[in-house]
Amino acid sequence: MMRKNVTNFILMVVRVSEIKDIVILALDKREMIFPFHVDGFQVANGNRGKIKKQYRNATVFFHDGTTQKINDVVIKGAWGKSFLGKVFSFLNSSWRVEIVSEKIDMELQEQKNMIVNSLKVDQERVEPFFVLTGDFEQVENKINEAKSMPEIYKALDISEGMEVLDVL
Repeated sequence: MMRKNVTNFILMVVRVSEIKDIVILALDKREMIFPFHVDGFQVANGNRGKIKKQYRNATVFFHDGTTQKINDVVIKGAWGKSFLGKVFSFLNSSWRVEIVSEKIDMELQEQKNMIVNSLKVDQERVEPFFVLTGDFEQVENKINEAKSMPEIYKALDISEGMEVLDVL
């Protein structure tokens, strides 16, 4: 499948994705949850200290059912290949990053509980980060009935071709 990039604004890209490249990212401290493209684990935008703090201890749910915990975000320098590209990125706080993570053993029920709890808090926001196609109770029921992570993705309407954020 061809990937199409759609630029929203400087270095913030929304990518049309294959399902295997989409993860569910749940941020522990901010109680945020959203679909995310795996390529985004290479670049971050914002204050370096805040990036590290925001994503430390985040949980990543993969389509195949594996789960990882982000232990650290290592800032490797300004994003870009050329000198001018790096200067531009530095001025716009865009960083090349490396994610330090570990696989964690999490039963499907634990995954469901964490996703539902994060979604519940997220949906109470004025502008939720995870846009649901149905009302919360319907989605919650579908998640609770799911027998696998692909079924959870389906309940959340995460599908191939979906536009997702690809920058931390």
